[in-house]
Amino acid sequence: MSINPAEDIHPISELRKAPEKLLELTRETGRPVVITVEGRSSGVLVDTDSYQRLVKAFNMARALLPAEEDVKHGRVRPVFKRRRC
Repeated sequence: MSINPAEDIHPISELRKAPEKLLELTRETGRPVVITVEGRSSGVLVDTDSYQRLVKAFNMARALLPAEEDVKHGRVRPVFKRRRC
């Protein structure tokens, strides 16, 4: 999910005037819209499908954290026994 600075950064005044326009932009492009306040990024607007994908990815990463800690601390064992030839 990339951002096109020329098209995807909008001031909050635009969100106040035409929120439907910005929502439609997120749906059409699949890209997030960055909302600025006084020239600084303040929030991000994403379409529902993109949000669901982000939540799934976050949950998967969170589920893997304990396993990554186990590997980091050497708490691992082989899945298969080695055969001696």
